[in-house]
Amino acid sequence: AEDCGNGANLRGVAFATPEKGIAFGEAGDKLFFSVDGGNTWETATVDGKVSDEKVGWFDGLFSDGLTGWVVGSYDTGNPPGKRVSYLLKTTDGGATWTATSFSSYVGSDMCLAIDPLNTAIVYASNAGGIWKSSDGGATWVAITTGLTNTQVRSLAINPANSQVIYAATDGGGVFKTLNGGVSW
Repeated sequence: AEDCGNGANLRGVAFATPEKGIAFGEAGDKLFFSVDGGNTWETATVDGKVSDEKVGWFDGLFSDGLTGWVVGSYDTGNPPGKRVSYLLKTTDGGATWTATSFSSYVGSDMCLAIDPLNTAIVYASNAGGIWKSSDGGATWVAITTGLTNTQVRSLAINPANSQVIYAATDGGGVFKTLNGGVSW
């Protein structure tokens, strides 16, 4: 077991159940998971290998006790400094992660939101806009019609009516959709 809090620059923590959770951090830090309420932490496996230290993790959420999401970006190295957004999904509470089909060459602070009434609907955002998946992350579509500022820093879904979503932007105010992101 590892002590992920010792020297790690962590950005967040999310728990699927009182026992299962993840911790994620800045570039240079790994993705960690716990199965004992955070008493001990292990390095998560990403696409069959130990999580990459070149990825900076920004946000993580669980939609149920096993299914979760984490977003980040990594430096492609070509050209130097070019970052690509990276969205992973787990179905075992955080021990193993696989990349989704989501891809964006705007790799900056990202955030996630999960529809509370239909957990197959997931939203991801970064400085390039907002994307929506209606099939649990298998496919993604950009939903930016009406967004005059695509540098989205935070998303919030109305728990009583998941068609109402708010998007807070960097210097551009808060946008609202009444139709699940078809227009803002």
